[in-house]
Order: sequence, then structure tokens, then C-alpha cells
Amino acid sequence: MASTAATVVPSPPAAADPPIVDILRFLFNSSGIALSLLSRLSLFLAAVLATPLAALYHPLLYALSPILVFLRLVLDTFVLWPYALLALVFHNLYPFYVFLGVSCICALSVGTGSRIIVRLTIRALSSRQRPPSAAAKSASAPPKPHRAAIVQDGKKYR
Repeated sequence: MASTAATVVPSPPAAADPPIVDILRFLFNSSGIALSLLSRLSLFLAAVLATPLAALYHPLLYALSPILVFLRLVLDTFVLWPYALLALVFHNLYPFYVFLGVSCICALSVGTGSRIIVRLTIRALSSRQRPPSAAAKSASAPPKPHRAAIVQDGKKYR
């Protein structure tokens, strides 16, 4: 009979977390607690400060109502009514704007197409030899002599 000997193999030591992991865990937990405290503190301060303002709201609104009505009239007269009027005019003129834009684009395409067809037709019908141009005729003619100009007292005479 063969006996098998059991050997005990020690387990490797557990790897410890690097220090940065512990620091990040601490910062994450502490920032959550700080944000929670800050939000509760801001709600408490808002409740404490809003109580006197709520008591002053109606009297303050009553005292400022003439100024608020005047500002509303100014806003209506110089901003809202002109804007509504211009919006209505532009809304009603939009179909004409589109019609004119499309007609201009169509006219441009028809004109360009006609110009191309005319140029191709002229090239097809014209002979290969063209008569000499005016520039070629003037190049063969002798140049005219230049006369000297006489300048006296700031006036030019020929």
C-alpha cells in the first residue's frame, strides 16, 4: 500500500490595499456627509429667512404696485406690442417671401441654362477661322507719335 503524504501549503498573505484606495474611500464618504450637512443647513437657513420676507411680501407688493403697473405698461407699449405686430406681419408675408425666393432661383437656373445653350450653339455654328479682331488690327498699324506737353503756371498745354 502506498501512502500519500499530505503536504500543507501555506496560503499567500492577503494583499493589502494601497494607501490611495483608503484615502479615496475616506474622501468619498466624507464628501457625501459634507454635502448632506450643507444641504440641510441651506434648507434650514432658507426657512428661517423666508418667514419675515413672507410677512413683508403683501405690504411691499401693495406699496410698489403703481411702479409695477407703470413698468408693465411701458413693457407692453415698447416691447410686447411691437413684437407681436412684427411677428404677425412676418407670418403673413412669409408665403410671398418664399414665392419670390423660388422664382428668383428658377429664373437664375433658366437664364444660366439659356446662356450655356446659346454659347454651345454659337460654337457649333461658327467657323473655325475667325476674322482678325480689333486688337490684331491695331497691333499692325504704326503707333502715333506722342506730343510733348508744355506745363506753365500749373496748367498743361498741348
